[in-house]
This record gives sequence, C-alpha cells and structure tokens, in this order.
Amino acid sequence: MSMHDAGPKATPPASRRGTTVPADFDPKVLHALKPEGFYRVTREFFCCAKKCTKFETDTFVQLGYNGNATPLVFMPQVGANGISIPDRGSVVDENTLANLQPMKLAARSPKKTWNTKL
Repeated sequence: MSMHDAGPKATPPASRRGTTVPADFDPKVLHALKPEGFYRVTREFFCCAKKCTKFETDTFVQLGYNGNATPLVFMPQVGANGISIPDRGSVVDENTLANLQPMKLAARSPKKTWNTKL
C-alpha cells in the first residue's frame, strides 16, 4: 500500500495506549483538527506534489484521519444502491484542508415505534 492509498489503521492513537508526553512538552504546540465529516471542495487541489489524485471544485468528499492524525480524503461514489464511501482515501497535506467547506446534510430521524400493549 502506498502512502497515497492509505486506509484506516487498526492501531489506536498513542494516547489510547497510555503513552505519556515528555516533561518538557508544551501543549501550546497542539492544534485542533478539522472535524471528520462530509465536505465540498471549494478550490481544486491535488493530494500531493506528484498529483496522484485531483479534487475538483464542488466535489463531494469525506474527511477522516488515520491513527497518526494524518488527514485522509475519501471520494464517495453514486451507484444503483445510493451513495457509497470507499474504504480507502487519499493522504493529503494538512494545508489543503482550507479548500474544504462543511456540508449541511439532513439527519434521518429514528423510526417511531408504536406501543401496542395496553
């Protein structure tokens, strides 16, 4: 598997394994990650300098991360059974995430169940 065809990792992040930070660690170096979810591409970009995968303007994508917090962009596909999300995404540079705008999607309400016992 190449780094441009990365999928989810089975290894949990180090913090879940109880790894501690060094005594001289400065938490100010941490920054928030863009939330995982569905986005619209607002400006065309490529996954890397080799231009393996092109993400065109207005493309519907899903943003996720691997266990090392490396961003992965997935390109959903429409088929006969609706929209499917591939199990592998493209590793992208964190700077390209500025080209993603969150999508507003309707959430499905849970089905109502009727209590038939009187």
